Amino acid sequence: MSIEDYEAGSELEPDIKQLTDDGIATLLRAATLARQRGSQQARAFNRFLQFQLGHIHGATVSILPPTSPNSVMDPELDALDFEKDYLADVLRMTGDHIGKLERHINPNDPEGNAIIFDPMEHIAGVAVVTAQRYIASVCNWFSVPRTQALMLGPQKKKVPVAKVIDAAANYWKHIEDGPNAVYADTREVLANVGVAFESGYCVSNTIHECGYKHLSELLPDLIAWRDDVLREAQMRNPDRDYS
Repeated sequence: MSIEDYEAGSELEPDIKQLTDDGIATLLRAATLARQRGSQQARAFNRFLQFQLGHIHGATVSILPPTSPNSVMDPELDALDFEKDYLADVLRMTGDHIGKLERHINPNDPEGNAIIFDPMEHIAGVAVVTAQRYIASVCNWFSVPRTQALMLGPQKKKVPVAKVIDAAANYWKHIEDGPNAVYADTREVLANVGVAFESGYCVSNTIHECGYKHLSELLPDLIAWRDDVLREAQMRNPDRDYS
């Protein structure tokens, strides 16, 4: 089966239900090729494969991710934002793990809770660095300078979320390099949302001060930020095709 077969109107319904695991693997490779080709026909082929595999396997196989919630981005372009889906997985997994750890916090044992707070901070650090990677990916995709892009999108306490997450990631990556390794402007951004540096748990504090009860709640704000970056890019270069 190929993209060309699909474009020619090949009837695959009778055969696809008899697929072995090897056959499904072949379909997944074909879907990957379809995404790389990026033509309208290839994307339609990709959607066709997603529908068929989801129908057969109870929608447990996802090739083309659903449109981002509340996004104004064209669904076809949104489907090309693969890093968004990787980020969603990381935020969900890390947020779930932090939630499990939180259940072991003893409010009557502040000192003993360090054994819980330490891994929570580390996991939150991994999450914000992954989010920072997504921020960098979007800036590169749309060719908008990072410093300008960080000023766009939703805000928390009058500070752009993207800027807060970027600062939290930088703080977590460099705090172990020494007291002067974290730049003053990084500390200023975090201080502006109410982070208490003396706590030693600055990433967790950042997430709390921004009002996120689960790390996955960060994703809609970053999608809204991405859409604002696209608008900025389109104003800069209205003739460019971003697919």
